[in-house]
Amino acid sequence: MITSHPAPVTAPESFWVTSAATCGYAGYHKVVNATHCGCWAHLRRKFVEAIQVKNKGDTSTTAETGLQYCNKIFDIETELADKSAEERYTTRLKLAKQVLEAFWAWLDSLHVLPKSKLGDAVTYAINQKSYLQNYLLDGRLEISNNRAENAIRPFTLGRKNWLFAITPRGASSSAAISTVLWKVRKPTGWMFISILITSLP
Repeated sequence: MITSHPAPVTAPESFWVTSAATCGYAGYHKVVNATHCGCWAHLRRKFVEAIQVKNKGDTSTTAETGLQYCNKIFDIETELADKSAEERYTTRLKLAKQVLEAFWAWLDSLHVLPKSKLGDAVTYAINQKSYLQNYLLDGRLEISNNRAENAIRPFTLGRKNWLFAITPRGASSSAAISTVLWKVRKPTGWMFISILITSLP
């Protein structure tokens, strides 16, 4: 569980925070000198959820339109995957910015039930507007936190097992071992672990 920090945290200059599907978690805003970048994967997921709960007789395409806008943003990023940060920056301003402008204008024209799944998606997008478009500020920034979430998913899937550490000391040891294991998942990882274990006093 993430908890709010009691006091602002000072971040290094040019520090960026990418929201990890946190519904606009307020704790990020306590970090001083940081630019909060919203997660487009989280927004896209909300439009997908809105589509999934539609009644069979509902012919509205509003949720689908929202999803299409999100997909356009991701499609542009796919094309820029192998480009330099400078190229991503200039191309985003040329292609993505106009998609974003159309998306915000479309959102402003909507009238949806605020407590519906679609209303949740629209409200989230509007409230997170400034953060969702902050990725345009620097070509090094990503539009979602998917890579970080995918990296920790295998570990979090076993979190119920971690409850059986028995003692705080056991939990600390388990955390240390897990940290090493997840840091060295590359082909050379086991070689590193072998050297580490044989070198320990």
